[in-house]
Amino acid sequence: MSLSIYWNSGTPDQKIFETSQGRFDGPWYERTEAHIRNSPMFNASKIKAPLLVTFGDKDGAVDWHQGIEMYGTMRRMEKPFVMLVYADENHNFTKKENQIDYQKRQREWFDHYLLGKPAEKWITDGVSYVDRMKEKEKETPKTN
Repeated sequence: MSLSIYWNSGTPDQKIFETSQGRFDGPWYERTEAHIRNSPMFNASKIKAPLLVTFGDKDGAVDWHQGIEMYGTMRRMEKPFVMLVYADENHNFTKKENQIDYQKRQREWFDHYLLGKPAEKWITDGVSYVDRMKEKEKETPKTN
């Protein structure tokens, strides 16, 4: 991610890793091992907890395609991983219906994995992003 652009400001993500949240004392090419140790992708085999991750498809801070890479990795390893993608949302959800939906899904996720309740269908079967966008299109009233 350090080579990505932080689209909300238009600046490279490198600054975040070298002077802010990442706290690396040098760029990835000088601190390669530290960056690898910090990478969820390179440590996916060690992940034991079921993961629920969420992105907005207009996220200007974290490219949601990186979530797809993690999703593919975790699913290939046959680890429980669900990725929720909310249309037209940035890094923080601003649409009330998405805030409510995400809160509901978090509760259902924890009810299943922490309390042993039966898994909701979205956890076991999922809905592809493409299918969800088709559903959303049908739900949106046409205006002329």
